[in-house]
Amino acid sequence: MRVVKWDTIMPDVLPEVSEAPKAVVRRHIISASGKFFAETGVWRMPLDPVKLKAGRNQIELLPERGSRIVSILGVYDMTASRAIPRTEYSSDSDVLTLYRTYPDDHMLQISAALKPTRSSEGLQQGMYDDWADAIAYGAIASLKSMRGREWEDLTGAQVKLALFNDYIAEAKGKVAFTGSSETLFMTPGWI
Repeated sequence: MRVVKWDTIMPDVLPEVSEAPKAVVRRHIISASGKFFAETGVWRMPLDPVKLKAGRNQIELLPERGSRIVSILGVYDMTASRAIPRTEYSSDSDVLTLYRTYPDDHMLQISAALKPTRSSEGLQQGMYDDWADAIAYGAIASLKSMRGREWEDLTGAQVKLALFNDYIAEAKGKVAFTGSSETLFMTPGWI
């Protein structure tokens, strides 16, 4: 899938904070993007299948380059052809821990909500098309709230923050409406 570079959002942000250095604007665009995707959970995808070795109960989570896991949405045991209930595992952004071990190897498919990292190059085209305006509003709000800068505008920051929060609410509504299983797994017949 095509990646749209962060700089593509800059023309939506720079007119509002023209005195701000481009590197600072870029950093705030990435930060607003991270906040947006962390709060909404709209960037969802299955991770590459992983092998849980016999006798082990932890797996290192490896999302695609430039992304970080916000939450685990589901775990499917491909070997046993069953979903693993949330009551049988826990996770942080780096490790999935099952509350049991298996006597043999098992292949697991893990689905996660992601957010971009500071080292990411941009957004996937579909995410850009759907949420670039939201990210721009978040970046502008953050930049305008920087005290003591030539581009400080606290009233303008509040307006843009309200627009950013409106998009967050819209995205959360879309996630709630479509349900959490819409794009989680490619395995037929589960969920």
